[in-house]
Amino acid sequence: MRQCIASLLVVGCVASTALAFHRRSGEAAAGQACELLTRDLVMKVSPEARKKTLEREKPVDDPFAKELQAAGQPVKLGTSCKYGPVMLQLDPFAQPAPARSALQARTRPYEAFEPVPGVGDAAFFRANSSTASMYVWSGTRHFLVEIVAGFMDDAKTLKPNSIELAKGIAFQLR
Repeated sequence: MRQCIASLLVVGCVASTALAFHRRSGEAAAGQACELLTRDLVMKVSPEARKKTLEREKPVDDPFAKELQAAGQPVKLGTSCKYGPVMLQLDPFAQPAPARSALQARTRPYEAFEPVPGVGDAAFFRANSSTASMYVWSGTRHFLVEIVAGFMDDAKTLKPNSIELAKGIAFQLR
């Protein structure tokens, strides 16, 4: 029993030291969306009228994980983060290559997505009545960023904000 407890303590110390070093190096922990979706980045890409409200917000790690787990869906913890009107989901596609091909070809269900040059290796933007969404491929990773439009805003006007957000996330994933 003592050997088991001692082993667990050693593993815990090594893991916490490695994690502390990793975070000190300025890199986000792999798979941790809230580590990538920082307060500074969210404030930078949010419309001016919404910044006052965001001052009180805190990031929510995996906002839909409990519902998905309750429905029997497998969930990789740390893959999404919601910070006010902004959401980041890491590696949303189970099969990223076919999804990227469908986005490039603009086939169903991706007809409304338009290619966006200069963001990651490939990026695709879409705005509907309430949300600006962008899928991005960067190196070996891909992600989805979404910004919810305000009550009187048009989500199409959030395209520059989405591009800036996506560039900020892609830069951290390099």
